[in-house]
Amino acid sequence: MSLVGKYQIVKNEGILEHLIAQGVPAERAAKFVEGSNIIEITINGDDITIVRGDGHNHNYTHNKETIKTTPDGNVIKNFSMLNGTSLTVESSNSQGKWKKIYKLSDSGSELTVTLKSETTSIADGTRIYKKI
Repeated sequence: MSLVGKYQIVKNEGILEHLIAQGVPAERAAKFVEGSNIIEITINGDDITIVRGDGHNHNYTHNKETIKTTPDGNVIKNFSMLNGTSLTVESSNSQGKWKKIYKLSDSGSELTVTLKSETTSIADGTRIYKKI
């Protein structure tokens, strides 16, 4: 079993609040929550691509740092670790650090994505997807 596949959102738990607490403007955070209801994960060797339904691509390389510049000029450094049925992406920019943890269920039918902040006062956000 692997993370490879296409997934549709089933439930958001605290995602909007998490993003806003992390400093994402409310309008942009709401667009993210509304616009990324399907994701597709592909893995080719050490290269990992996550394509959101709103057209945004995230490209990572296992055990290597990648750098992405957002359209608004924000530079984000990502370090990814692929371990069987889970992917952890540690990210940082000038405003702070955070993690995204992608974890496939034992049955392989459900993907949980947890957003964690380095700031302990910020509650985690979770998205739950079903494989389609």
